[in-house]
Amino acid sequence: MLEGLFAQEIASAIDALASPSRHAFAIGVAPELNVRRVLLHRFPYALVFVELPNSIRVLAVMHQRQRPGYWKTRT
Repeated sequence: MLEGLFAQEIASAIDALASPSRHAFAIGVAPELNVRRVLLHRFPYALVFVELPNSIRVLAVMHQRQRPGYWKTRT
């Protein structure tokens, strides 16, 4: 049951990426990299993504309390 709700939250967050200018820049990353995050509403996770010229690439589904910066090597 929880897995289904989590998957729905991820899908909603991915849909929200269509307007990336509304999302906060990721903390601890150079702003010129344009790495942003969108928070999930029901779970303590965030999608970390970067907007490319023709697409959006999700770098991580980041837990906000457990090793929150592990994905930074992906930039």
